[in-house]
Amino acid sequence: WIGQRIAEQQDRARAARDAADTYQQTMGVVQNDDDQSEQVKAIVELSDRQTKIGQSRADIKDTIAALEAARDPSLAAQSKSVPDSIGVMQSDLRAQQQDLARLLDIYGNDAAAVVDLRARIDRSRTDLGAAVDRYLQSMRAKLSTLDDEDRTVRSALASAYEQRSRSSLAQTELGRLQRIADREQTALDKLEEQRRGLAGQAMLPGTELEVLSPAAVPLAPQGRSRLFYLIGAFFASISVAVTAAFVVEMMDRTVRSFDQITGMARIVPAGFVPHLRRKDRRDPSRLFGQTQIGMFDEAIRTVMISLKQANGGKLPNSIAVTSAHSGEGKSLVAGSLAIELAANGTPVLLVDSDIRRGHLDTLFRSGLKQGLNEFLSGQAGLEDVVHHHPSGIDFIPAGNPRLQRRMRMTDVAEIIEMARARGQIVIFDSAPVLASADTMHLTALTERTLMVVQWAKTSRRAAEFCLHQLRSARNADIVVAINNVKPKRHAKYNFRDSELYARSLMKYHDFKM
Repeated sequence: WIGQRIAEQQDRARAARDAADTYQQTMGVVQNDDDQSEQVKAIVELSDRQTKIGQSRADIKDTIAALEAARDPSLAAQSKSVPDSIGVMQSDLRAQQQDLARLLDIYGNDAAAVVDLRARIDRSRTDLGAAVDRYLQSMRAKLSTLDDEDRTVRSALASAYEQRSRSSLAQTELGRLQRIADREQTALDKLEEQRRGLAGQAMLPGTELEVLSPAAVPLAPQGRSRLFYLIGAFFASISVAVTAAFVVEMMDRTVRSFDQITGMARIVPAGFVPHLRRKDRRDPSRLFGQTQIGMFDEAIRTVMISLKQANGGKLPNSIAVTSAHSGEGKSLVAGSLAIELAANGTPVLLVDSDIRRGHLDTLFRSGLKQGLNEFLSGQAGLEDVVHHHPSGIDFIPAGNPRLQRRMRMTDVAEIIEMARARGQIVIFDSAPVLASADTMHLTALTERTLMVVQWAKTSRRAAEFCLHQLRSARNADIVVAINNVKPKRHAKYNFRDSELYARSLMKYHDFKM
């Protein structure tokens, strides 16, 4: 019976492995992180090239419009970039016109010198007009070339997105098939182990039983007392509890301190943000009001100082706040940074750029029916989606998530340019890095990226992978803040930064869990 079961399980395990190998060969799946990074890098480069082509086309169109609108060739495109030859011809024509004005003052209209100079002026004007026409033709040809290149880049970008999507789906399906093969192999190993156990038992010699004396019924309690067993059970339970706690701590792979992630290159520690009570997180009057929340406010100021130091001593004009997974407190940190900047008198624009699951509007309660999704889809202008909060913060909500438009670099650049024109610092509350590729486009345009890691929840593997994705999108240091720290628990660890939550400091701030 066990041999038949093993044969059947071998067939199932072999079929599962063959299915995984066949799928990998058919789809050409290569399990390599470098290939995925190259795909992301290609998408970013194509998007940058598309932006540059758009800017060049706009400049050429402005030049053509200015040249076509000018009636006098001597005045054509004086404010635009024109070839030196046209500039020289314009200067000569203006000089001839000035000489004609002087001759008219001296000799009158019928003088031979006046008539001859007028003829030269007409020839110069004709030559200048022809030169301007030739320049216009060259500019139109260049515009046509840029249009062709733009179509090529758009096609390549669409292909890159499609290839990225197909690769992700193929990786997911291959992982599922490999997990099935692993389960079948595990079942086969268990059957083999059971067969070896039965074979070992069959080889043991038979035993004979001999009764030496019959059992006697006890007439009184014998052995140790109940108290002894209770004390033994008490110490045994303590030992088991200590051992279990030690094993849990040893197996814990979450981020609790910067000491655990110091080996990750190109990160800037921005400090710890302590746990905030739920009633404080959901009460806008506590965040926007004059009442300070002690250690939480100090932590937000520390994060702002770290952003400033990482940017060469001045606050960055644009900041992208993100995290590896959802629910790690990035929206709270982004909103608190905006509130702190506004309290210091710095104009700030806060954008809820999580276009699928953004809920930052619950803090500002703007009442706007339109937001970033409507702006990306062209249903609303940029000024129509900006809410001016009484605290001095300009806020753009996520809008209708059913639209779910892709975030293009040109749209993000327009928001950043509007904030720069107003003298504002723009903060993007973006989607998680591992959930949306829009975040990598966003971090490629902003000056600084702030990654929020939740204390005792975000795994070190997820944090390292997220940092790798962000570094592939831009070559700059990533500012990291650890959020939702439990001060009393963190102070019990042997990390260097545990001193931040010593009993004296918590008493100084009157911090309440």
